[in-house]
Amino acid sequence: MLGYLGITGASQRARELEEMGRKNDLQTAPAVFAALEAELVQVLASMRNQSCTSVEKHLSAKAGGEQ
Repeated sequence: MLGYLGITGASQRARELEEMGRKNDLQTAPAVFAALEAELVQVLASMRNQSCTSVEKHLSAKAGGEQ
């Protein structure tokens, strides 16, 4: 799903973890998971920021139209 959303870095990390699990080779899994987690935190922050910006613009436009 990450790939469909264009979140390529996180998508690649998730694929790496899946492949590690299939091969039962989890040596580097903690580091890959940490990288995935960091990328997802950034994505969430960006989404929240974008969402807040959109709401603020909407409210500002609505308040300007009511005056």
